[in-house]
Amino acid sequence: VYLLATPAGGLALVVRQSDEATSPRAVWLPELTEERVHSWLLEQDEAGNVTGGYLVGQLEDPSLLEERLPKLLDELRATVMAPLVQSGLPIADAGKIALVPTGRLSLLPLHAAAPEGWIVTYAPSATVLLRAQEEAARRQAPPFLAGVGNPLPSNKELAQLRNEIQETLAGLTFPKTSKAQGARQALEKLLAQPLDELRHQGRELVRAVITLLIHLESPGETEAALLALALQWPQSLPHARGELVDICERLPDRSRPLFEEDATREALQATLPQATLLHFACHGQFRPDDPLASGLVLADGMLTLRALQGLKRDALAQVRLAVLSACQTAITDFGDLPDEAIGLPAAFLALGIPGVVGALWPVADHSTRLLMDRFYSHLLEEGLDPAVALARAATWLRTVTYRELGQLYEEWASRMPPEEAFDRLYGLKKEVSQEQLDEPAYGEPYHWAGFAFYGV
Repeated sequence: VYLLATPAGGLALVVRQSDEATSPRAVWLPELTEERVHSWLLEQDEAGNVTGGYLVGQLEDPSLLEERLPKLLDELRATVMAPLVQSGLPIADAGKIALVPTGRLSLLPLHAAAPEGWIVTYAPSATVLLRAQEEAARRQAPPFLAGVGNPLPSNKELAQLRNEIQETLAGLTFPKTSKAQGARQALEKLLAQPLDELRHQGRELVRAVITLLIHLESPGETEAALLALALQWPQSLPHARGELVDICERLPDRSRPLFEEDATREALQATLPQATLLHFACHGQFRPDDPLASGLVLADGMLTLRALQGLKRDALAQVRLAVLSACQTAITDFGDLPDEAIGLPAAFLALGIPGVVGALWPVADHSTRLLMDRFYSHLLEEGLDPAVALARAATWLRTVTYRELGQLYEEWASRMPPEEAFDRLYGLKKEVSQEQLDEPAYGEPYHWAGFAFYGV
């Protein structure tokens, strides 16, 4: 189903693959105007200044995104899904429907607004979808996973960055107030930690620098330089390692995980020829100014779209599925969108990989780990189709209660040594009242709707 928005309204062009003799059928979506799509993406005041919107949350502000998503999904149901249902849209086996959203519609979580029972996938075009189906039929090798978990620079690189931060800090002039001196001491104490501990505290470092700058009288270039250096410190993902370990345990002797400083571009490329599954539990980044510079953050830099396009096609000849368990991996080039949207999923499909899972926004580390564990359970243990496995995992995450999660964590802990259980489960558990135990733990769309499936 091709989807497009125009100034006068939207159009869905329905193409049935099972019946080539049938002409495409058009479904009018009267409320899906370009103006309305723009209003979802960007909220502006009378002077034209951007004040919020889905796109701002998608790129910069997860809390704003979490607030806006429920209303956006209601509007997508009314403007897109309701007319499709009323038109008697024929749904294929297992409730599957492939959407080809054009323009800025490709930024929206249309799959999360679909009626119950629909399995929504995406494709840049019908041509790409057909090619993916052919590749999926060909790629039937037993599963072997190549993955990266929480890539981080080496201690040597981090030691150099820490020295630069300390030297810049030493060049600042501090007021003699207790708050300013206390903030300075807290930052110095943090920087004095062993690198094996400090390497995982990027968020704490940025927070300490910002706290310090708040208490300075007139921040200037040196203060700005200090903040810029702190922002270069890697943002460790507490649950990314456990996420990948969980998956690899489902494939004993058939996985090659790369963690932290070992997750380099060269090491990853060496594992690709035998891989049928790729899993990236790492940060991703979308660059609106240069979409081909977007990519996945590895220990020694960014694995970009440009680099992916430069890979030999046979390097990925066995890969059936790529899971981009990272922030912003499914965002497309919204500045100048071609007919086939640019983005990491489209790039992986263009390389011949039939199926790709990508994230539409900065996903939460803890809920992502739970969703991925359930996804791989459906995929590897039950043998479900990848798109069906993702949809079922999202439904489970949307409905699982605090009580059920507590039982799940106890089950996980019973299979691990005590010290390993603490490391791998730390931060997942939430303290809730007795009255909350039977409430959904991750019922907000921000947690369960962020991942989309591309291809087949």
